[in-house]
Parts: sequence; structure tokens; C-alpha cells
Amino acid sequence: MNFGAGGLPTSLTTELALESLRRGCPVRMRITTGSMRPLLPPGMVVVVGPPNDICVGDVVVRQYGDGLPVVHRLLERYSDGGVEWLRTRGDAAASADAPWPIEQAVGVVTYIICDDREISAISPTARTINQFIAFCSQRFGGYLVRLRHSLPRWRTVYPARTKGNSVANEETPVS
Repeated sequence: MNFGAGGLPTSLTTELALESLRRGCPVRMRITTGSMRPLLPPGMVVVVGPPNDICVGDVVVRQYGDGLPVVHRLLERYSDGGVEWLRTRGDAAASADAPWPIEQAVGVVTYIICDDREISAISPTARTINQFIAFCSQRFGGYLVRLRHSLPRWRTVYPARTKGNSVANEETPVS
């Protein structure tokens, strides 16, 4: 059995974090896979807020079929037959995910914790850069993966958020 924050089983920690998001409370989560390299490598901590006003380029959290959260960049948002669909891709992935209904979105990454600083992922500057990354990912696919080491680091691109926020300190592992 895997254990997460506070010694709780990972599945329980994940479920508590997802329930907090459903209630509109932001949570901290730790990235556990390399699908969002180089900007969100394994071990990076992010603050995830409720999925209000999701834009193309945002890094969204989806509850996958097995209950585990997946963190990928939003490439496209569209409606078909009265249902709103999202198409995402990990920055390090060679192909995009299959489209999925917006109801599966449980959060959006709002801050990245880097060197004990909170860096906004939804400021106007960050959203412009995120939209550019999403555009490149759609147009160039696997070529972007090869260029990943030349992409800027969060700490040098995005302005830092001041300390003293009300975000929970618990970290929940996500993939």
C-alpha cells in the first residue's frame, strides 16, 4: 500500500484532495510522473484550484477512470452534440489524449511551487505562454518533446506570488 500526506493511504489522500476540489477548495499536489516535463517534472508541487474558466493552454487535472488524477495541458475545447469536450496532452507525450467530457475536469493548476516560491500559472503572462505551448504541441507534436530542454524554466518566466496564502499545505500525489 502506498502512503501519501500525513501517512494516509494514497487512495484516501487522493480522494480527500478531489473532494476538496469539488467543494471549491484549492489543494497542493505532487507531480509523480514525467508526462509534463520539463515544466512540471516528477516531485514538483503544484497548487490546484477548482476548474473555473478553463482556457486552452491551462494545465488541467482530470479524474481518470481508475480514480487517479491526471495532470495534462489543455489543447482544445469544443462542443459536439450538446456535450463540451476537452482534448489534452502531457508536454512530454508524443500524442494527445482522446477527447473527454468536461465533467471529468476536477481542477486547474493555478500555482507552481518552485524554490519555496509560488509562481502563477494563470496570470495573463503565464496564460499567453501556456497558449503558445499548447499551439506548438498541437502543430508540432512529438517535435516539441525533442525541444523540451530548450523551454524556459518556470522560475525565470513567471512572476512569483507573495507568501501568506490560504492554500492547504498537504501534498497529494498525482500523475
